[in-house]
Amino acid sequence: MLYDWMRTYHDIYVGAEMKKNVMLKGDTTMQIAICDDVKEYNDQLKRLLKNFIRRNDVISYEINDYTSGFDLLKYFTFGLYDLIFLDVEMPKLDGFETANQIQKIDRDVYIVFATNMEGEIKKGYRYNAKDYLCKPITQEDIDELMNRLIEERIGRQESGFYSIKVKNDGTEYLRRSDILYFESRGHDITAVTAIKEYTFIGKLDKVEAELKHKGFVRIHQSYLVNMEHVFKDMGSKVIMRKMPNSGELPVSNRYKKALGDAFREWVSVKWRK
Repeated sequence: MLYDWMRTYHDIYVGAEMKKNVMLKGDTTMQIAICDDVKEYNDQLKRLLKNFIRRNDVISYEINDYTSGFDLLKYFTFGLYDLIFLDVEMPKLDGFETANQIQKIDRDVYIVFATNMEGEIKKGYRYNAKDYLCKPITQEDIDELMNRLIEERIGRQESGFYSIKVKNDGTEYLRRSDILYFESRGHDITAVTAIKEYTFIGKLDKVEAELKHKGFVRIHQSYLVNMEHVFKDMGSKVIMRKMPNSGELPVSNRYKKALGDAFREWVSVKWRK
């Protein structure tokens, strides 16, 4: 996936499949949960997902499986999973009620129901399900689903937006050009724009991996800046545009050279335009 970040401004497209690999391989790890009271179904679905990922080589992933809705909800927290497969016909707490509880915590997680009964499909959409799979699930079913999900992610990336799960407030889609910088404080990260700040749980290393080829550069353990808004590199600090007060952010010794190189290249590209 990883280009030199300046190549963002003169991308080379060599076909849809290459673009898919370039944009998603090594991108944010997709966190997947599978929940079915029959372990054999969990194992089968996990195998199908791994087959897709191995053949397409487009995402890094982690898969966790659960055998009851209670077990899943015991560990579930906001932002924990991107994609959840839920069996509908689980005892005691069925997939619909499990989804209902999940939605109360994270309304943006991508939920896919799995069922033996086609008649249950319409009911599932009341719980904001994104998709439905009828058992027995085939490789073709998984391939179609995952390709659709990946294309959605590519669409968001190409549109120039960056999505974050804001604490207690669902998903926000920010224009990358509006983001001045990211600041990390403990487990919280704040995306700062000229008019508003958005705080979410995460790691700055992860945000950097996603955006360093989109014009963002690390300047400090706690700061990742958008080069579009860097007015001046002063060695030990940068002067940012559109920031109140002095608009200064510190630069640590570890990142001085990389910032200097990036700033000179940025100015050169802007001048050539």
